[in-house]
Amino acid sequence: MATHGKRPRVIRRPTPAIDRDGRNIVLVPVANSDQPAKLFRETFERLLWLRLTVNWSVTKSGHVRLRHGRESGLCVGRLIMEARTGQGVRYIDRNPLNLRLDNMHLKPGKGSDKEYWAVSLAHNSAWHREQREKRLAGLGELDRLLAEEEDEELHHGQWPHSDIGPQ
Repeated sequence: MATHGKRPRVIRRPTPAIDRDGRNIVLVPVANSDQPAKLFRETFERLLWLRLTVNWSVTKSGHVRLRHGRESGLCVGRLIMEARTGQGVRYIDRNPLNLRLDNMHLKPGKGSDKEYWAVSLAHNSAWHREQREKRLAGLGELDRLLAEEEDEELHHGQWPHSDIGPQ
């Protein structure tokens, strides 16, 4: 099978597990590392709800990053902690693959708002999807199709609040 110059896509599947404290965690395989990232199941489910990809990689400095839409290199720790400009994330055990909430806290430091805005926009988009699904759930098939067409015409296939966020 020819790949036409592209690398074959590797699918890394997260694995549920129980940590030594008896908490439900998820182990997420990351590119460029033989060790998985670990985080609490609730945190992982929140990232999934936001439709953030689980195709993660590790930078040369050891930080876990993901790609979301046009944003590449979003730091997963900063996403989880919703760090703002001038805030950094400190890993208590100094292991940036340990993304458990009890292992991270915010500290003064470098950083931009790009992770914060990515989470904010993804959260709003997920909330709008959820509200739309609730609204459509009670409709008959014909009414649902008409409502979907109306939404498509109104928003032209884009998120309705594209004016929110950094300019």
